[in-house]
Amino acid sequence: HDIYLLDQDPYSAGFHSKYCTEGIVTPAESTGSQYVDAVAGIARSRHFDLLIPTSDLSTEFLSAYRERVLPYVPMLLPSKELIELARFKDKAYRFAIEKGIAIPQTYFPQSINDVTRLAKDLIFPCVVKKSRGTANKGNAYIDNKDKLIHYYEHLAPEDGWPVIQEFMGGDFYGFLAVADRGEILDCLMYKAEQKYATGGMAMYCCSVDDEEFLNTAKRIVKLLNWTGAMNADFIKGQDGRWRLLEINPRLSGSLPFAYKLGVDLPAVYFSLARGQAPKKFERIHYKPGVMFRFVLPMEIIFAVKNKKHLLKLFGNFFDLNMKTDIPWHDPALLVWKLRHLRWHWQDEVRALEGLDGQAE
Repeated sequence: HDIYLLDQDPYSAGFHSKYCTEGIVTPAESTGSQYVDAVAGIARSRHFDLLIPTSDLSTEFLSAYRERVLPYVPMLLPSKELIELARFKDKAYRFAIEKGIAIPQTYFPQSINDVTRLAKDLIFPCVVKKSRGTANKGNAYIDNKDKLIHYYEHLAPEDGWPVIQEFMGGDFYGFLAVADRGEILDCLMYKAEQKYATGGMAMYCCSVDDEEFLNTAKRIVKLLNWTGAMNADFIKGQDGRWRLLEINPRLSGSLPFAYKLGVDLPAVYFSLARGQAPKKFERIHYKPGVMFRFVLPMEIIFAVKNKKHLLKLFGNFFDLNMKTDIPWHDPALLVWKLRHLRWHWQDEVRALEGLDGQAE
């Protein structure tokens, strides 16, 4: 395949991959309608065979304004209503409650009076989740009622009324899949080492084979009648019950892990988009118990911040049962990922210096 990448950043590492035919700079996805018009113009002039949104914002806006794009290039997306349900946490949680899908105890305040009333009875800590957040971005962890009320009193108008959820202990799990009209075509289940999580993404993941987990995910896919790519986050509470945390209507950032295990979800996605029905899913075909490391940049940044982890960082390279996201087969991409690592660290340092300055 000839693959073209769209990104607002002209220094995007992906532009330098040997698999990238050309990198095309677009307006920021956050511009919404302007971004969609730019993508539609590119598609009109280039005659691509398929457009694959891979981020939350691109999926949201290309779905909402799909009529502007579809005359020029096909996309494989579920309905606008399902994309909206998945993108907005309050809608996803209301759907889960309506369908009997287990989620953490959730409250939907609509006024500061609601928040004040709830604050008297809530067990702290709790988690406040903005409706349109991505991963942990937009979440706040609050440990007393005064902080909760203060948080809501200082929300920006565009934040709406975030939901309040009980803070649960337990193990975090991820589910990646491509589905066709509510039936899974292929998938990966993994356990995330959340104590190492940075920005909503776990640094270490381990593949799992759990029939109860798979049946829980299958039921959700079936109820949604989902077509296309999706990934979902779950927590397995101390009571052993699986609870849904969020649904993402796109291919996942954990795809490198799936691919290293022989689960080629993009190939399944492509076949489905081209009308070539993939083989029906029967059982998992990957090895459970395999660990995966997101080294660039997450593990390195974590190790630099936590010096005690440096020994583990280097020692992990001798564990033959571990896979990594390091693109050894794609040298130019590796070089640019290392550049991004340096820039990322410089941003971290500047942020810390800014905080120190404010403290002074």
